Amino acid sequence: MNGKTRRSVASRVAFFLILVIPALTSCVQFVRTGHVSRERDVTINVASLVGSRLYDGMAGAENLWLDPDSNQVAVCTLSGALHLLDGKKGDSLSIVRTLSIDGYFLGIDRGPDGSLYAAVTDTRNDDAWIKTGGHVARIADDFSSLVPITGDFPSINGLAFNGSGDCILATSNFNFIRPKGSIMAFSINPDGTATKPRAIIDKAGLANGLYYDRMRDRVLYSDTLETIKTLEGEVIYRKTSFKEAFDDIAVDAQGRIWMTDPARPTIKVYDPKTDTLIRYQIEGFGKASSCRVRTEEGEEFLYISELFAPENPGKDKTGKKRGYDGRGILRVPLSSFNK
Repeated sequence: MNGKTRRSVASRVAFFLILVIPALTSCVQFVRTGHVSRERDVTINVASLVGSRLYDGMAGAENLWLDPDSNQVAVCTLSGALHLLDGKKGDSLSIVRTLSIDGYFLGIDRGPDGSLYAAVTDTRNDDAWIKTGGHVARIADDFSSLVPITGDFPSINGLAFNGSGDCILATSNFNFIRPKGSIMAFSINPDGTATKPRAIIDKAGLANGLYYDRMRDRVLYSDTLETIKTLEGEVIYRKTSFKEAFDDIAVDAQGRIWMTDPARPTIKVYDPKTDTLIRYQIEGFGKASSCRVRTEEGEEFLYISELFAPENPGKDKTGKKRGYDGRGILRVPLSSFNK
């Protein structure tokens, strides 16, 4: 490693957001902030979230895919594993398949051909992820292998298919001082190959999370340090605090925007109808990375991935600091947040 200490991608994000950004607040308005009519912070213990369940055994859980037509859940991790969970009900899931690689699994979604596609890297090295990045690969139905279908994109992260079947992905330079990101798009040919990716947004800042809102037929993306926008440029939400940030996003049936915040860390929800923001600090749950919403037997559930465990990462038996020690995913009825 040429004498350089290798840091995890998430560690660099946390260092910058927690230490560097607050230091700048006294001398510069680093990014624009907005306002909402009402906002509040709520601390809640995970044990008090009625009907919730933690599924563990998935170290460094990152992005999520929820099958709208079954109970299946795919969990990408930064520990090099892609897990598929299934069960008779959402509260009785178990890992049924796992695909392991030498790199990261990042954004994931199901394509128009029914296959899962994921953003992956060749190594678990954040410097390589920033400079070289990763590519999009098709996952075999039995999780036995994957097939790359694109070239590499620097700092590749979020991935989603829109209503027309186009694959949308986020890429950036991961530079917090001079952020430069793009939203790319391509299609899947009948033979399984990809068309040439094209930039549909050139100035996307630190493009990060992507989410296709099927109910409203729109794709949302997060600029880590500033906003949640549609691909058409509509600002859905602008952060209200200098220290606030965005990772992944999801939308529930009421149109509320759920967001993970690596700077706090919290799971927060913005209701555009009432212009209200609520930040939930969940005691007993670690740093969230991704979130998704699914209706199961008439009730909506929020799934949240845990990238880091609640306590600070410790050390392994050799004395080396552990990295991604998040346990897995938390499944919570949305109604539990209102109690």
